[in-house]
Amino acid sequence: MTPITPTASTKPSFIHHDKITKGLGLIFGSTRESVRISDPNILEILKIIPITPNSISLLSGIMGTGKTTYASAFTKIFFGKDELGIIKCDPDKKPHETLYGTDVAAETKYNYDAGGNVESTREEFVFDPEALAFVTRPIKFANEIALSSKALQDALLGLFQEGEIEYRGKVFKTEKPYIVLLDQNPLHLLGMGAKEVSPALTDRIDILINIPTPGIFDDLAIQQSKESEHGLTQLLDYDIMKEVFADVEKVHKPLGLKFLTVVISQSLRACKYKKDISSPIFIESIDCATCEYKNEICSSIEAPIGHRHIESILKFAGSRAWLDKREEITIEDIIVVIPFVLSHRLKLKAKAYMDSDCAYTWIKEKALPYIVKQLTIYQKMLEEYSRTLDGSKDALIAMARKSKDNLLYQQMIARISEQLLNQGNKELDTMEQTLLKLMSPTRTEIESVMTNPNLKISKMIFSLTDLEMRDIETQTERLNKFELGEKISKDPNNGKDKKEIIYQRINSLIKNIGILNQRYRKAKEAIKQVLNCTQFDISLHEDEFMKRIFPAIAKHLDNNDMLEFGQNHIDTLTQDIGNAIMKICRKNNMITLTFEADNQRDLLEARELVGI
Repeated sequence: MTPITPTASTKPSFIHHDKITKGLGLIFGSTRESVRISDPNILEILKIIPITPNSISLLSGIMGTGKTTYASAFTKIFFGKDELGIIKCDPDKKPHETLYGTDVAAETKYNYDAGGNVESTREEFVFDPEALAFVTRPIKFANEIALSSKALQDALLGLFQEGEIEYRGKVFKTEKPYIVLLDQNPLHLLGMGAKEVSPALTDRIDILINIPTPGIFDDLAIQQSKESEHGLTQLLDYDIMKEVFADVEKVHKPLGLKFLTVVISQSLRACKYKKDISSPIFIESIDCATCEYKNEICSSIEAPIGHRHIESILKFAGSRAWLDKREEITIEDIIVVIPFVLSHRLKLKAKAYMDSDCAYTWIKEKALPYIVKQLTIYQKMLEEYSRTLDGSKDALIAMARKSKDNLLYQQMIARISEQLLNQGNKELDTMEQTLLKLMSPTRTEIESVMTNPNLKISKMIFSLTDLEMRDIETQTERLNKFELGEKISKDPNNGKDKKEIIYQRINSLIKNIGILNQRYRKAKEAIKQVLNCTQFDISLHEDEFMKRIFPAIAKHLDNNDMLEFGQNHIDTLTQDIGNAIMKICRKNNMITLTFEADNQRDLLEARELVGI
């Protein structure tokens, strides 16, 4: 078959989608080589596997449920039967016996005398290792993986991770993209030699599918299919499937949905009481039965899962969207694949297995309803996170308040702390570089730098009041950590600053806000000095002020403000006068009039404007 050269595009074209759909119909149809699966959820995942590049899937079920038939069927239709490499696992076989063959050849060796004449000959055997089809072919099927030795599983790790494997100095590479299928019968039916797959290999298995035992009508349909005159015919080949794989990988995975996937993951591996259930003291010190969160899903989890499952979720969610002919994944795609991605990775407590027969059932019946219920909260978290990084003070305060009792918000606020400092410093670096590049800057040019909308983080931090800062510090006290710091105080003997090294609790968020605040404040002060900022003050008794000064400035004030000030309802008035700011403050029967400007000329013009 001749591959079609697809046009360059970042969006999927759904190339060969019709043939993929037709082929899946045949695989799970009624030919003598078809597979019969009645469970719609399992059927859907099995349809996704053939179009998911570089995926590893484990099929588990009793003998005769169609595991090997399935591997052969989709290989024949989509790749060609010669692209399938099969190994039969055995606890007594070593990796080189399973993955390699040996080509033995006889070579004649010659012995020469001093004159260069052949004195004698001898025969030597040369052993040249050759990789078996499982190593080199793009579709790999390991039968009875539970019977494999640890040495073989370690060898498979290298093959799947690096795409190559070495034996006796020779390097053998696998075709990429590839699809790996592992299968096993239930461990209790295998007898001696069977054991669970090693944790390292388990974590690299993308999905586990428990193939159900056929029911009455499934068995009847299987028997009917075996009598069919029709078999499976090849529709595509490996080169064509490479185009399909590349197209599947173009399905868009929005950052928001990646975020939700990560948050869902955290909800399944985070204890609400302790920060990290991977801590060695977790099992010893946490009694879930007496915890205030004892009815939530965290109380059923015995050990945390790694992070590779996130990639597996997004990978299969993308394949599901492509098969449904959608350019972008949805939250539904994520929810559908989660039970298959997590069921072999999640280790539950004994009580959870009493309530549910397996991890897959527990995820479907316990975890997913909780996750779906929490989606609104997770989406709100993402919204507040994004708004905070866009300069929203209200969003920052909201996240800080929620972090007090929510572990996921605690992780978010810790991340926000780092990002605020990084983004704020970048803003101020840019501002300073812009100022340095200005040659003989005018007042307007300098003001435009300070009013730049790109200073959103710096300005948001600077706008936080003392009351808001105290509130944030109280709500985020879980961020407090002991760190080395300096304490500055006045030396009573000479009046100079005295520095002391101290070890104290420091809130990282408050610390980072303080660093940005101080830097922004210094920048503003430096700019004011550049602009020769000047100020004029005059303080008079209230009666004298109202008699001498107030009539001159009254025409520049708002009538309502004047009335409020005159009736003592307010004690401060602020008004722009030309390019200056005029402020009137009443305190203890005294009134102070202040003019502030960025240069002497603007100050004089403002005073002349009001006649003072």
